[in-house]
Amino acid sequence: MRGVRVPVGFEVLRYKKFYVDFSGGKDSLAALLWTYERFPRQNIAVLYIEVTGNTHQLCTEYVRKVCSELGLQLIIDKQSMSFFECLKRWSIPLISAQRWCLSHFKVKVFRRYADRPHVTGMTRSSVWRKSTQPVEYVRWSGNLTFNPILDWSREQIMDFIRDHGFQLNPCYERYGHSGNCMFCPYHQKHAIIMTLSDPFWRARIVPALQHVLAANRYGKMGYRLLRRWLDSAKQLTLDAFNGGEAQATPYRTL
Repeated sequence: MRGVRVPVGFEVLRYKKFYVDFSGGKDSLAALLWTYERFPRQNIAVLYIEVTGNTHQLCTEYVRKVCSELGLQLIIDKQSMSFFECLKRWSIPLISAQRWCLSHFKVKVFRRYADRPHVTGMTRSSVWRKSTQPVEYVRWSGNLTFNPILDWSREQIMDFIRDHGFQLNPCYERYGHSGNCMFCPYHQKHAIIMTLSDPFWRARIVPALQHVLAANRYGKMGYRLLRRWLDSAKQLTLDAFNGGEAQATPYRTL
């Protein structure tokens, strides 16, 4: 740690215990590695939140492996409610201050860990509130949140991870995303197709979306996002009928 620069405002983490919020994704991995090389190991606890019923086993296994290699304390937590039951009840979660998947499956868990500051892997491209700052006071916790890679590009993040000798979460290669949220209405098209190509996850996602469609509770934007997934599922079914579907290996959920 000696000789590694610490930005103005981050010095307090040298003297306090804090959490690093790690989802298993590339951004939070970069933030974790950045933090690890700058601050005492005994100050760091890694907080990983599963989205109940919507997080892949491979993602959780990857998080365990990274924390074991770094010798860091790992805390795993989640809500008791089922994501897909909530999807049926509350429809497509849209980006806003009240996005239910974030508020119920992430923020409510974060509130249990409001006793210390948090370090996150937020970037400008991943947050809907563009006024986010590198160091922010969080009103509901009374603590500070530190966002060290807020202004990093995707290329900087990938280079940083490679330079530190770590591989990405294997879900990226299999599904096109980290696997912390197998269903997300905002996944890119290729990630939707890769996710639905796994029969285990298609059997979870498609019936829930069909329920939302039948209940007619989605709005204009929700309908557009809903159709992206259901149309992709329909195309995969047609491909399978024509003998062109590649099967993915199913894994259990957590």
